[in-house]
Amino acid sequence: MFDNGRPLPDDNYFAWHPDDVAAAAKALTRFPFDELALFFDPVTMDGAGIYPAIWARDGQDALNYLRHHYVALEQVFRHAAEHGSGLLQHFG
Repeated sequence: MFDNGRPLPDDNYFAWHPDDVAAAAKALTRFPFDELALFFDPVTMDGAGIYPAIWARDGQDALNYLRHHYVALEQVFRHAAEHGSGLLQHFG
């Protein structure tokens, strides 16, 4: 459904068009964290090499880490969508 936006000349930067931001914000509201958390499988996540490698080691703290970042991501997309903004994404 979504990708990393449109690549910019620097390989680590991506641009999200306001329409894509609005669609992502809408999608995020359909997936409350508590429902997603039902699928939390720390052993599988560690086995798949999902960064950071804390899932099985940290258990509930790792789930809280996910919650914190999911809520922040949802807020960023919602705020940008409410203001008709695009986003600049960077993987560093």
